[in-house]
Amino acid sequence: MRYARVGHSGPVIAVQHVPVLPSGTADCPYGYTNADDIVSLMEEHAIALAVAGHYHAGTPLIHHGKCAYLVVKALCESPFTFTVITIDDHEVTAVDEHTLDREIPSRSPGAYGTVDQDGEVSTSDAEASDP
Repeated sequence: MRYARVGHSGPVIAVQHVPVLPSGTADCPYGYTNADDIVSLMEEHAIALAVAGHYHAGTPLIHHGKCAYLVVKALCESPFTFTVITIDDHEVTAVDEHTLDREIPSRSPGAYGTVDQDGEVSTSDAEASDP
């Protein structure tokens, strides 16, 4: 983290899969055994925001010292939530959740679904193309 700050005066955002949260600030079953050490380093180096996933329910934005912490909700399951975070001058000023609000049709094994940039859902059945 100390290297992320070298020569950079703007906000630094840490993104990781497993949540990093200050002890006792959220009811999240996942984290690092050395989370307190990581949080201390984030505070020391004025990391503006730590964003994580893994915990599909997510957490609210947590402000702790000089840093904010957020576990975003899962995009991989209904209601397909994604998060837009606004940062102004080293501070998180807005966290807006949006959903694709689409249902992916039932599919057989070997099928997959995609959602395009306009939110249109399509499915493809790999087995259907076999001769």
